Amino acid sequence: MEAKLSGRPEAIPGAASGNGDANQGGEGATAMAAGVGRDDPPTQAFVLAAEAFGLLASPLRLHIVLALTERESGVSQLALRVGATPQAVSQHLAKLKLAGAVRLRSEGRYHVYQATDPRLATVARMMLDKTIAEPVDGDTRLPA
Repeated sequence: MEAKLSGRPEAIPGAASGNGDANQGGEGATAMAAGVGRDDPPTQAFVLAAEAFGLLASPLRLHIVLALTERESGVSQLALRVGATPQAVSQHLAKLKLAGAVRLRSEGRYHVYQATDPRLATVARMMLDKTIAEPVDGDTRLPA
């Protein structure tokens, strides 16, 4: 169900040229008629962004991505860092790998994971920083 995140703007149809779906009829033309601005990204860009946010929707996966952008690591090291079992970390790494957010490198019998796109961690760090910096009366929801 999760699509591989390419991290490349040219992988999004119309993103490189900036004309998106709007000039091609179909869904883009319907969106233009509904009031979507000409400068809005193509629909596929929103789909890919939503998939990236969905990938980071798990607190443990979010922590793993942040840890791997700082340094590559094995499952046991990650488990200690994020406070989870190696089995749980391994399951989340499998999902992240399937989505293309991490890659696996083998050094003999030891497996090392590394993040493939530091932009995921940048977005995650921005949200975490905002949450930590602006708590509202002990409320854990993001401030408006």
